[in-house]
Amino acid sequence: MVAIHETAYPRILSNTPQRDIKRLYTPTKAEWLWVKKRKVDDNSQLGNMVLLKCFQRLGYFPKLDTLPNNIVDHIAEHLDIEPPFKPNLLFSSAKSTNRAKHAIRQYRNVKKVETLKQKTWLTDFSLEMAETKDNVVDIINAMIEILLKERFELPGFTTLEKIASSSRATINKVIVKKVSSTLSVAAKNTLQSLLEETNDEGISLWQQLKQEPKRPTSRTLKEFLTHSQWINEIQREIGPLPEIPEEKRQQLVIEAKAYDIDRMQAIAKYKRFTLLALLVNEQFYFSTDCIVDMFIKEVRKLHNRGKIELKQFQNGAIKESETLIILLKDVANIMTDDDGQSDKIQRIDTAFEHDSPKIVKRCDQLVLHGFDNYLQFLEKCYSGCVFRRS
Repeated sequence: MVAIHETAYPRILSNTPQRDIKRLYTPTKAEWLWVKKRKVDDNSQLGNMVLLKCFQRLGYFPKLDTLPNNIVDHIAEHLDIEPPFKPNLLFSSAKSTNRAKHAIRQYRNVKKVETLKQKTWLTDFSLEMAETKDNVVDIINAMIEILLKERFELPGFTTLEKIASSSRATINKVIVKKVSSTLSVAAKNTLQSLLEETNDEGISLWQQLKQEPKRPTSRTLKEFLTHSQWINEIQREIGPLPEIPEEKRQQLVIEAKAYDIDRMQAIAKYKRFTLLALLVNEQFYFSTDCIVDMFIKEVRKLHNRGKIELKQFQNGAIKESETLIILLKDVANIMTDDDGQSDKIQRIDTAFEHDSPKIVKRCDQLVLHGFDNYLQFLEKCYSGCVFRRS
């Protein structure tokens, strides 16, 4: 059941402030002239004006016995008419009340939802809204909006609630059957096994599926990947599911998580398989997102480490340049000596500490990559990252 105060359905509050009564219910000159043209007695004039002002405020005619006395008294004061003891005495009979309502509809150019065509139109609209909205309150509010836009008198709140609830139930059933019909026999058997089998620890696979594992860390990554692989295998068996509105999907997933095994076994098969498939799908996306997030975080850590390496390199770059220049000078001196060619090569190799590739790499860091490029340090960072170790 939906409470009326949760929706946009207009209503008169018993404690309406006097300033709001003055702003909303004070008759205008044109309205007073319209009432006088109706040629009714003073009591009926007051009744007509009260219904008119309330209708303009609400979009429907409230029951007279529910009207606060302060609203009736305010309108009576402006018309200089003595108000009755109770608001339900504003009209002498139900017939005169109905005549006043009919006249007000004509005056405000408002139609009443009473024909089969109009009721069918309103139901079709609520079905259309129910395709994307799962909350009955949202469907009711959409119906109120379209009725006012098309200048229809608002039906009773209970009527709108019944139409909205029925439409939501109809659309949800269509969606559930649509998802279930796409599942193969093998997929349904796999899903049913979640309710019947247990893991090595004696926990049902259904409970294991509903319990979202903690987000992976470098320590728990292996455990998380094992759980994720299990879900991936089930998802692969299920295959792609038809697209359904996100709000509907989320509501069905919430419903699935709320049910225990006995409740799942008790519901209709088509709905059971749909809830199972959607929950597997939800957990599959959750685990995938977690792994992607973990990967992104690790990559960011590696790049940050590379930037730290660059900073340390920049701090020692001047000293490194001096060392390489001195080494270059030593090589030049060796080449100017009168020693033989083989002796010169041997002395140069000694100056290079018998590791000329290392000297080339040190030069590359200074010359080829520049002083502001941290990518040159990532190879060392990636060689020991968590993904490589696992």
